[in-house]
Amino acid sequence: MKYVSGDTNGNSKLDITETWVYTCQSTLTKTTVNTVTASGEANGLKVKDFAIATVVVAATRTLAVPVAVVPKLPDTGLPPSEKNIPWNIIVPTSIFAMLTLFYFVRRKQTA
Repeated sequence: MKYVSGDTNGNSKLDITETWVYTCQSTLTKTTVNTVTASGEANGLKVKDFAIATVVVAATRTLAVPVAVVPKLPDTGLPPSEKNIPWNIIVPTSIFAMLTLFYFVRRKQTA
């Protein structure tokens, strides 16, 4: 414990108008009860007082870092590369669509 200030007249006696300040520093690893006792004598009378302070030491929490969720695209069975165009699907489908269109146009003309 270390005296900081308060003895304004320098007589080493706590006067009615004085407030003495002390400090104490310690590293705590668990919850601790701090008890301070002060006593004195004056005019044949003895006095004693105390103060209690509880310092709560709690475990620190590690906050979870939010993870970005990226939705996945559906699996179409086609390669994901943009350079590889699935001609094996596009060409037959296009031919079938053109033949179907041609069939309906010819059917309408003969009807």
